[in-house]
Amino acid sequence: MKTFRHFLTARRAWLGVTLALVAGTAFAAGGNSSGNISGHDTPGATVIVENDELGLHREVKVADTGRFRVSSLPIGIYSVVIRQADGSSSEPKLVAVKIGITTRID
Repeated sequence: MKTFRHFLTARRAWLGVTLALVAGTAFAAGGNSSGNISGHDTPGATVIVENDELGLHREVKVADTGRFRVSSLPIGIYSVVIRQADGSSSEPKLVAVKIGITTRID
């Protein structure tokens, strides 16, 4: 019976350590599994971010300061296109979004 109690105690300790490691990893990553894309371009341009696998499409305007940021993107590979006010567009750039990281494009 003592052996069984020792087994349960060791098992609980192992489970506690495992949960602490997982929680620590999530905390270090900002508590989520998303990242951001930021950069700068012509004020008023539209930044289009797409991930076909996730069915995700987002558009943001470039601020008057020339900066933009697309936040809370699930991890993955995104196509980024910048459409100017005159209708012209940049070539698509493939950008990797990683957990808790802001990927800068210019």
